[in-house]
Amino acid sequence: MKKGDVVVDLGAAPGGWIQAARKIVGKTGYVLGVDLKPIEPFPWEYVRTIVADITEPETIEQVLTFLPRKPDVVISDASPNISGVWEVDHARQIDLASQALELALKLLHPGGNFFVKVFEGDLLNDFVKTVKKHFEEVKFVKPKASRAKSSEIYILALRMKPNREVKASAETESPCSANELVEDVE
Repeated sequence: MKKGDVVVDLGAAPGGWIQAARKIVGKTGYVLGVDLKPIEPFPWEYVRTIVADITEPETIEQVLTFLPRKPDVVISDASPNISGVWEVDHARQIDLASQALELALKLLHPGGNFFVKVFEGDLLNDFVKTVKKHFEEVKFVKPKASRAKSSEIYILALRMKPNREVKASAETESPCSANELVEDVE
């Protein structure tokens, strides 16, 4: 993310990532927050929020109507309602991350970046393989603000590939584990 970028923040409530993105993109950029819950409006004209469900097909069109151009970055901090049953919560989180990826692939311009929250677990490796098919570089990020014992981790996917490259690279990518790629980010 850099000055002047267009950013879409999925699962944006209460607005922390919106504020961080706003500071980076500045007045020449644009930030759109999307969440099921209304978000208190921001005073800056280059920051907007909408109420929408990222799991609904019509959300893509709704998001596009609010953007000045295709986004450079899609962030997803969306989380399911936690049930306390780990297998269920992990599956729901991976499903939300998959929905966010689908939206990102439709929204981003080639070369765009994607940042998504996931929970570690048995479904993560397949999700990472899917992300690798579409982006040139994929890393795991564990922010220092996250609790050490938390299974919450983020995937940073850089430089979305043009569609024609996707099929060729899908066969050559190898799976990775979160422990191989964890980077600390301040």
